[in-house]
Amino acid sequence: MSRHLFKLFNLAKPSFKFARSALTMSKPAKIGSLMVSSSLFGLLYLKQSFQQPTFTESDWAEVETINASDLQEGEMKEVQVGPTKDDVILISKVNGKYYASGAKCTHFGFNLAKGILIDNKVICPLHAAAFSVQDGLPDEGPVYDGIPTYEIKERDGKLVVKVPKVLQMRAQIPMVGRDEKDTRKFVILGAGPAALSAAETLRQSGYGGEIVMITNDDALPYDRTILTKNLFKVELPKISIRDQAFFDKYGITVLTGKQVGDVNTQDKTVHVDGVGCVKYDKLLVATGGRPRLPPIPGADFKNVFTVRKFHDVENIRKAAQGAKNVVIIGGSFIGMETAANFKGEFKDNVNITVVEVNEVPFARALGRVVGSFYKDWYEQNGVNFALGKGVKAIEGSGSAQHVVLEDGTKLPADLVVIGVGVQPNSEPVAKSLELAKDGAVVADKYLKTSDDSIYAAGDVASVPYWYTGGREKIEHYNEAIQQGMIAAHNMLGKQISHETIPFFWTRQFEKSLQYVGYGRLFDDTHVEGDLKNFNFIAYYSLNNKIVASASMGRSPAAMILSHAMQIGVMPTMEEVRSGQVSIEDIKKRIQEKKGKSTCKRGACLHKKAQAAQAQEKKE
Repeated sequence: MSRHLFKLFNLAKPSFKFARSALTMSKPAKIGSLMVSSSLFGLLYLKQSFQQPTFTESDWAEVETINASDLQEGEMKEVQVGPTKDDVILISKVNGKYYASGAKCTHFGFNLAKGILIDNKVICPLHAAAFSVQDGLPDEGPVYDGIPTYEIKERDGKLVVKVPKVLQMRAQIPMVGRDEKDTRKFVILGAGPAALSAAETLRQSGYGGEIVMITNDDALPYDRTILTKNLFKVELPKISIRDQAFFDKYGITVLTGKQVGDVNTQDKTVHVDGVGCVKYDKLLVATGGRPRLPPIPGADFKNVFTVRKFHDVENIRKAAQGAKNVVIIGGSFIGMETAANFKGEFKDNVNITVVEVNEVPFARALGRVVGSFYKDWYEQNGVNFALGKGVKAIEGSGSAQHVVLEDGTKLPADLVVIGVGVQPNSEPVAKSLELAKDGAVVADKYLKTSDDSIYAAGDVASVPYWYTGGREKIEHYNEAIQQGMIAAHNMLGKQISHETIPFFWTRQFEKSLQYVGYGRLFDDTHVEGDLKNFNFIAYYSLNNKIVASASMGRSPAAMILSHAMQIGVMPTMEEVRSGQVSIEDIKKRIQEKKGKSTCKRGACLHKKAQAAQAQEKKE
């Protein structure tokens, strides 16, 4: 892996230089540049096939770095330890001790030193990936691997670090393989982020029994979040998370392209088309969701699309060639990201209209003020809107030609994309488990369903949300990974409750908005900053309690607010609006609660997994 990464860093140097220059810009300009550079590197980075490196003693070197006095308690610093500017590590001081770790986030390879250090966790400013600087293990975010850690000592006032001559970017969490003596069989329905996270967590926890993942997708797990963020350039190999060799090594069976029938809870079997009945001892329902199709005549025409899988992207690309008029039905995240991609790719050669039943885009998620900002911004980029109007029908002869609105307006359409939400894929358990009104599988705070042997995680699960006391179906990538991990632990008999703060991001016209919390219900909005210059924090509250925040150009404000919610030091809406409490004040509140945000992932690792990794390194 390390040699692949060395070549990769050389390929990505222009991107890294761009990122560094972006960080010297003013805050309003910074965030867009960061996202460009991170996405450029990310696509290169995701393309590589990663395996655990094996180093001999001669591959290591002791490097004298900074003065020990240069680093104060709670600080971190990026330090160059090799011949190029990209040969860097991170040195941190936590509770009086020095730690050396990898300096790149394992999601898109961004510099962690640009983030924040809270207790023993370094948090990436892009997508909230968090890692322990002590053991390198991931604690949050859209990641499956940790960062490497290195031996560090103080000598004559200097910090000396033992590092490999060729740096690695990531460190896989220790896992066991299949143990034939373990007769247990855990089946996972799905192969998305929740499913993959659960499968890996089981192996990290020392579970040696059989693991079978079943998915109707034809591909192994991949990062779907990039599909609508990079619609016309994303390639499947570059966004694949694990390859077949990984699943073979750890004894995880992945059945792709398979339709799942009913789950029989009495016999503990899952009917799989073309396979038959698959027995289970424990079952995880992580089937995710599928695009919601409104009952619109013509929605089944051949040039009408939704976006969920990679083949959807391929179909849209083919249909987009020569298209002059594109209609996007739905003004929320999928629809708006798709519109931005079309405009970015075809510029003024395509006419794009977004149809939305609300008066502004993002009305439900971001409210009228921020929604109006997005409307104006998109119009400045040449996107048209038909707002406050529903769709009556899609007209054509086998192929869409017009989208007819409820007021009779006809929009010419060579291609239509529908993005009006997601519905849970709960059909396999609809007859055997309790479902919520929206069709999601009801689970408790341990993600256990109405059947003691079945758990649910990800977009298909309706779970108690501890922060507001409600029950929610949280359709976020980071959240799905966390839920998969929690479900796996509890399938093994642990009692770990779901107590996370959701985070997601959206990227449109090369700018990123970060969202923390979950504000499905809010009665007040306060915007701090300048919307027009893409430099703001929007707070959403219910009964004076801040339940969510959306920010742009203010990183790492989102990470600070997330941790404030997590440990109970978030101010009220009145305190924020009046100016009594600033983002810096909130950061100080977190620092005063020292130890509340400590990464605890290491306590969940099984000694068998750690021993297996140690043996692998010897071999």
